[in-house]
Amino acid sequence: MGKTHSAAIHLLKPFRKKYLFTITSNLSIGGIVSESKVEVRWMLELKKILADGYHFEFITIDNTMVYTNNDGFIEIHHLVNQLQKALNEVEFISDFQGRIKQILNKEVIREKWESVRKEALAYNKNMSSLNDLFALQSESFNNGDALNKMIGALEFFEFYFSVIYGRSFPFRTKIRKGNVFKTTEIPFEVSGSSVIDNEGNISISFRSNEVVLKDDELKKAYGNFPFIDIKEIKPDFKYSSDYVLDSENGYVREALIVFKEYISPELNAAIIYKINSYG
Repeated sequence: MGKTHSAAIHLLKPFRKKYLFTITSNLSIGGIVSESKVEVRWMLELKKILADGYHFEFITIDNTMVYTNNDGFIEIHHLVNQLQKALNEVEFISDFQGRIKQILNKEVIREKWESVRKEALAYNKNMSSLNDLFALQSESFNNGDALNKMIGALEFFEFYFSVIYGRSFPFRTKIRKGNVFKTTEIPFEVSGSSVIDNEGNISISFRSNEVVLKDDELKKAYGNFPFIDIKEIKPDFKYSSDYVLDSENGYVREALIVFKEYISPELNAAIIYKINSYG
């Protein structure tokens, strides 16, 4: 049994670590079950701790669809992989909570985007709708604030920094998380606690409260599914995460994040995210 840890969480020393990020999903829509497993490999280097934040280099080494029983997921994964090649190397300054303040290699990213755009258009000649998508993306790559927001939306920032750094424990906070089916945002109230284990590492846990959506919110979120009767469903949403941080440097050693969205036997989802450091 560890002792309670109540100090603010910070990264303490420069480090360089590789990570394996695994996403396992199980979705049921209309009784059709889709399963998939994706592995992403990252390299994260904290180059310097500044007076008001951190100087990082973040590299996506690989992004692989390991398994799926849905061919449509393969095409989506391939396209997303193409688009994100421009963001495979990012050097940035963040505040102590991991929010991006400045991108240091903007020109490199913009040059890579032009190459990615041309490659993707050549590969997907029959998808005329991509022209509009790429036009919007190009605007974002040429707008500093939009680029910061785009990079900050990468899964790395959501799941690595999450609500860990720059905070004192225990705490309770409200977050809104987009649901799996992209139809609404779930208003979670999350409690965070931390303890120091027998090896001196910091173990952090987050647990969500019970979420209750009003009838109009349920109708907006799920009313367009023809097999759903809003009056009959009993939604159940769960969000939890567990992290182990290195005692000497403060970086994430491993993490497990679970999101479940159960609406009915015909509409439900479970997504499990795992982070493991190596090398």
